[in-house]
Amino acid sequence: METYHSNMARRRVLSLQRMGRISRKGNENKNVTIFRYVTKDTFDSYNWTLIENKQRFIGQVMTSKNPARSAEDIDDMTLSYAEIKSLTTGDERIKEKMDLDVQVKKLKVLKSNHASQIYYLQDKITIQYPEMIKNQEQKIAQLEQAIAIIKQEDAFFMTLQGQNFMEKKEAGEKILSICKTMPNTAQLLPIGNYRGLDMKLGFQNKHFEIILEQVNHYEIELGEDVFGNITRINNAIENIPHILEKQQEKLIRLQAELEKAKTEVEKPFPQEQELKQKSERLLQLNIELDMEQNKKQGNTEKIENEAEKNQDNLVSLESKKTSILSALQNFKSKEKAVEVKKQKEVVL
Repeated sequence: METYHSNMARRRVLSLQRMGRISRKGNENKNVTIFRYVTKDTFDSYNWTLIENKQRFIGQVMTSKNPARSAEDIDDMTLSYAEIKSLTTGDERIKEKMDLDVQVKKLKVLKSNHASQIYYLQDKITIQYPEMIKNQEQKIAQLEQAIAIIKQEDAFFMTLQGQNFMEKKEAGEKILSICKTMPNTAQLLPIGNYRGLDMKLGFQNKHFEIILEQVNHYEIELGEDVFGNITRINNAIENIPHILEKQQEKLIRLQAELEKAKTEVEKPFPQEQELKQKSERLLQLNIELDMEQNKKQGNTEKIENEAEKNQDNLVSLESKKTSILSALQNFKSKEKAVEVKKQKEVVL
């Protein structure tokens, strides 16, 4: 007896053979129409439903559109031999059971995703959001302190390695000189102060940069132009209030997300009632079908027992017939012996 999967495999092979003949050398037709015939109210409906579900699953995996992080084996959707046998009887409950199997599995996946999302939000509420908000508040406090100490000087003044520079050109040349003589590019080198902010020199991604640690480790990329580097440092310092504004907006957004997460985590699974109703109906169908199956199996056993009993009775009857026949034969033998004896006596 061939299995269901072998039948499906044969159909796929035949389908490929049909399509292969279309592209065969010698075909003079530009367009070819392929017809797939399906018989109403037959097992074809289940076959195409199974193929549809498999195609949808494959599409979700290949396109990453499935929100689930795991998936059940699709072969669980195939029918058992008992279900196939019942399906051939035209029992509408079998079709309803197959539909409910698919729907309940989908709802369970959605419920599992909902539960995973709840756990994820709970983790963010208790750990991630408080930590992110705390770090954000610290960044804002540092920026506010940096803005408070920035000096708005009319005349240029920069201190580099203990030397004071009143001219941008000289200061720019000194910065380039420090870059060329930097002993260790793997570590930050303190080089001076400008407009109240301490500056450190670093090297990263094949270029030198000025680090303003009082402004959340603010990095300013340096070039080879003497005046260009001074302009970059000034522009970066003037941009600090704008950075503060962005960080404050981010803090407000994090706080709003925290409140939204607290609201979302209290929401129940929206399709809980539908899952409950369909699960109960599926359970009811399974019980009914199992009871009928057991009943049929019970009747079969009863018939087999009756057959065995009748066979025993037949054997017993045959044995009785044999014993009666033997008794008659013995009786006839005795009568014949008595008759022979009487004849001998008469002759004497």
